[in-house]
Amino acid sequence: NNLMENMVYESLLGTDPVTEEFIPQLASHWKISEDKKLFTFRINPNARWADGKPVTSEDVVATWKLLVDPGILEAYSNILYGTYEPPVAESKYIVSVKTKELNWRQFLYFAASMRILPAHIIGSIKGGEYLEKFQFEVIPGTGPYIILKEDISKGQSITFRRRSDYWAEKERFNIGINNFDAVKSEVIQDESPEFKKFKKGDIDLYSVNRAQW
Repeated sequence: NNLMENMVYESLLGTDPVTEEFIPQLASHWKISEDKKLFTFRINPNARWADGKPVTSEDVVATWKLLVDPGILEAYSNILYGTYEPPVAESKYIVSVKTKELNWRQFLYFAASMRILPAHIIGSIKGGEYLEKFQFEVIPGTGPYIILKEDISKGQSITFRRRSDYWAEKERFNIGINNFDAVKSEVIQDESPEFKKFKKGDIDLYSVNRAQW
């Protein structure tokens, strides 16, 4: 899920890998009020979903509503995003949100941690329906990769395919990354055979979870 979030979806802002300052992503501009409680974002009009539709402020509103819906059975999201007032779509590309808490993390969480989902797909469904409908079907994102339904082999593997029409391919924040045409993630239930496959070269990446290894 973490891999999918990073490859298929995007947040309003990113962070510079060297300075850790905020940088544009879906939003090209942003503003923090003097009291540090009101955050305003201007979405890049060039941003597009994988199905070609433009990204708008309504997408941010719909994403927040889903994250605070108890039906998604995600207590962390319910609590975290419940610390904000409902976001407001000021215009097609301008969205604002007020935080209920005065904390430097509040801007970070909303701007750079929340992956935006398309309102034209999730805007009218409740959390429970979302879980049922999208267990084995991936909602198209704005990121450089897409997961097609036929690339999901239940209990075996998931394949990410690089998009040829990615809206931000030439943006500064994408220079030097997203270089693989396809990335296949295999499902291996036991870490021992997984480690053996890695040593043999059958898989390219392995996350080491045992100190003695």
